[in-house]
Amino acid sequence: MSSAERQEWSRRVQRQMDEKLPEADEVVVLAGSRYRANLMPYLRERFRNVVVPMEGLKIGQQLRWLKNATSV
Repeated sequence: MSSAERQEWSRRVQRQMDEKLPEADEVVVLAGSRYRANLMPYLRERFRNVVVPMEGLKIGQQLRWLKNATSV
């Protein structure tokens, strides 16, 4: 996605979160850094606790983290 498309995506996500999570005070963000960048100011203002478990991980590490987190 281009920068403009990511910004529009971020605005859509913000609207959806406001609609679907009106009482939430914590959010877990699994989006990559480029997508997360436009969302973080909103998330930090809107939620008391913002968890980004894969922050700083390279793509291969993120994939392993997701695989481990979802395996039963």
